[in-house]
Amino acid sequence: MILDCVQNDGDTIRDYQASRDFITQSLVRDLERQQAELSQIDAEIEKMLATFDYKLTTLPGVGSAIAGKLIAEIGDIRRLRTDSGEMASRPIETEISMEDASLAQKGPQSAYDVIIKYDKMGSFKNV
Repeated sequence: MILDCVQNDGDTIRDYQASRDFITQSLVRDLERQQAELSQIDAEIEKMLATFDYKLTTLPGVGSAIAGKLIAEIGDIRRLRTDSGEMASRPIETEISMEDASLAQKGPQSAYDVIIKYDKMGSFKNV
């Protein structure tokens, strides 16, 4: 499709084309390097998460990156208690809609919003 557009466009050579090509290729190389770096960071986060006894990644839409951010923000979840004095880190179980699961995967704020929505509805049950 892209090649068809280029062919239909005709002469695409502009002033300073060699410089433009070099800059574009340099940006692509940078993006590829950054993607490889992010993959290595994700692998390290996975290793670190294995040392914690938290089941955050079992929540729909919460992957290793979001779980790592939650742990960094909250710290030791075992220190938290509910209003009734129970440990806040008890296992929970809930079912959420496919729409909310999809929404939760869009990013940390979306996942947080879905968790808050279900918490307000009282959907979390003790296991």
